[in-house]
Amino acid sequence: MKEIRNVSSRPSGLHILLIAMGLCVFVLKIENAFAGIDIRTNLDSSSQDVEIAYIASISDCSELISMSFTAGYSTGEISVSDMTPSKISSRACEATFYGFGRISSIQKLY
Repeated sequence: MKEIRNVSSRPSGLHILLIAMGLCVFVLKIENAFAGIDIRTNLDSSSQDVEIAYIASISDCSELISMSFTAGYSTGEISVSDMTPSKISSRACEATFYGFGRISSIQKLY
């Protein structure tokens, strides 16, 4: 006579816990990878002949190494140590940079 085992296809509590923990880590990594950046200026950026001051606010600087930018024919890189902590959030930071003309690229290095 064969022994019949009752095998449940329902996940156990441990499986559910591991899946939930994996999803939490995934969501936290995705959130960090897409840290928001807001760039503002009070001047018209259509002129190539005027130096324009830009203020970049980054929502999460906890793992940021640096930010590089291109504005018109100006390029530069700002280290996170040269950025100012934001008053809005403990993880956010701000940086002021200057360029001649419209911003064409911003890159964050983690």
